[in-house]
Amino acid sequence: MSTVLETAASPVARIPLLIRADPQACFARHQGRDITQREYLEDAKSLARLLPERRYLINLCECSYHFLVAFGAALIREQTNLLPASRAEQVVTEVVASWESSHIVDDGRVAAAIHQAIRHERFSVPLVDAEHVAVIGFTSGSTGQPRPHPKTWGGFAASTANNVLALRAIIGDAEHFGVLATVPPQHMYGIEMSVLMPLLAGATLYTRRDLFPADIAASLAELPAPRLLVTTPVHLRVLTEAAHPMPDIAVVISATAPLSSTLAIAVERLLNTTMLEVFGSTETCVIATRRTAQEADWRLMPDVVLSPQPDGTLVQAPWFLQPTLLQDVVECLPDRHFRLCGRHGDQIEIAGKRASLADLTRRLQGIDGVLDAAVVQEDGESGVRRLAALVVAPDRSVAEIIAELRKSVDPAFVPRRIVRLDALPRNAVGKLPRQAVLDCLRHATMPKK
Repeated sequence: MSTVLETAASPVARIPLLIRADPQACFARHQGRDITQREYLEDAKSLARLLPERRYLINLCECSYHFLVAFGAALIREQTNLLPASRAEQVVTEVVASWESSHIVDDGRVAAAIHQAIRHERFSVPLVDAEHVAVIGFTSGSTGQPRPHPKTWGGFAASTANNVLALRAIIGDAEHFGVLATVPPQHMYGIEMSVLMPLLAGATLYTRRDLFPADIAASLAELPAPRLLVTTPVHLRVLTEAAHPMPDIAVVISATAPLSSTLAIAVERLLNTTMLEVFGSTETCVIATRRTAQEADWRLMPDVVLSPQPDGTLVQAPWFLQPTLLQDVVECLPDRHFRLCGRHGDQIEIAGKRASLADLTRRLQGIDGVLDAAVVQEDGESGVRRLAALVVAPDRSVAEIIAELRKSVDPAFVPRRIVRLDALPRNAVGKLPRQAVLDCLRHATMPKK
């Protein structure tokens, strides 16, 4: 499928806002009814006409459909979507102060623009310069100051084509497919697997972000088959525990946190589906996939090149603005596969032995009865950094967890302290901000009043 168009008036490659343009095609399932591509463009153009002459649009819409309308309106007006790491007032204030010529769009502004939309106007799909910076995403800031990462429209088109290629290997050549995401659209994973799918792959997006198994089942039933569920390991654990009947799901996609093979196998068995884990980052978007229920190693996307470095891995692709250094440490394997060995700075050494926090976490999460867990290093007395763990395991004692962990982990790497919680302090996409983890550990040591 060709995604790049040339215009006679300009040598710059231009890409449609909607690749599979069809005015009657279902773009989204929103508030109990189908939104066609025609209606979506009418809504996006209505908002575009109302936008001020600014360079950056800070997209704070919580509703997925409103987010898509604001996203498209920004591209129509040649503006760039700014996506703060969170919608917290202080974070947004800092972004506004740091980025001149920016303005905020929220759900209220989009709803007002939709109300004023001109209906049944001529169906014409706007073209966007491939080099236009469509989005600037920000890293979470868990390891330092949030850093901006620009994404061009051409880069999004190329990476989406790769994502669709990986999905087509599973779902076949179905003309349309439905997508339900439990992750917010502001996150790069959410953008790739929900926002860009109706725009650049012709999918139908269910716009409500469901979290409970019964709601997910009901929402999926409203989507056309084949259906994709875009989610995280945290939500997958809830789904497998609930064992709620689900309509047919062609593919379940997971990211943002490591997915254990045990959980992947359970998902495939209980949902009668294919479990696809994707590997990427805010810096790179998705660069690899794996069938976690069947394989441990990752397969690179076409045209992506990895170069191991002393302090991580350099990632290159033709659509990148520049090569990107990730902290992930990898072992390159034949046939464009690689093995993830942890992250630079994630490696720990105790008594001359080495391990990684990610592997220790994976082994802890694999213990029967452990619903969620994380292994971290905390500062102890005299500056000594010791291993500690946060665990959600309502039916297992700390002693039982330690006994099970000793079966697969060297005694030197068994956490000195295990704190049991009702739930880990994960954010909206399932990640664990380091400060939130340290706060939990600190509160666990505070004397009770």
